[in-house]
Amino acid sequence: MTETAIVTIFRFNPERDDCPRMEEFEIPFDPKKTVLEVLQYIYEEKDGSLAFRESCRSGFCSTCGVTVDGNRCLACTTYMKRKMTIEPLAHHRVLRDLVVEMKK
Repeated sequence: MTETAIVTIFRFNPERDDCPRMEEFEIPFDPKKTVLEVLQYIYEEKDGSLAFRESCRSGFCSTCGVTVDGNRCLACTTYMKRKMTIEPLAHHRVLRDLVVEMKK
């Protein structure tokens, strides 16, 4: 039996949503997977409408910055947990789901 993880993700599409909501996904748990790999899995296997940013996958560009369980982190260098909440970076305007406006 495969161990599972519960991942709760902030969702908001201003073109169709009146207000943000949280959506829960049950996925296979692998402590070697990064949060970015979790987001890619959810996008490819569960919900292709999930919006998030990625680029270098090496922790250099900061494009994949998100908040996991209340802590700012890079999705490409942070490892998944059995239960976690992923939200956009605070103090930035949300464009869609985990994608925020990066202008200062």
